[in-house]
Amino acid sequence: MQNAFVETFNGMLRDERLNEHIFGNLAEARKIIETWRIDYNTQRPHTSLGGLARAVFANLTRATRPASLEFRKGSAQQALTANKSTERNRNGFYT
Repeated sequence: MQNAFVETFNGMLRDERLNEHIFGNLAEARKIIETWRIDYNTQRPHTSLGGLARAVFANLTRATRPASLEFRKGSAQQALTANKSTERNRNGFYT
């Protein structure tokens, strides 16, 4: 067993969808699995999240999480010292 979470998810997917359906084509399989995925993430309560669905838990904790990197101007932390100049040249470097 490499990752218990992945193993559990794969087992549930196999038990609840893959073993119960005979798929006629790839489009049908994708549709059925996508419907299951949406239900799994938005409606189904998870005991590890206090009985909340994943989407509900994410919305409740979003305000308390630190800002992710995509909301910053870059991935690097802010400098501890201030630059003498705050003007940038046309290449984006401080002068």
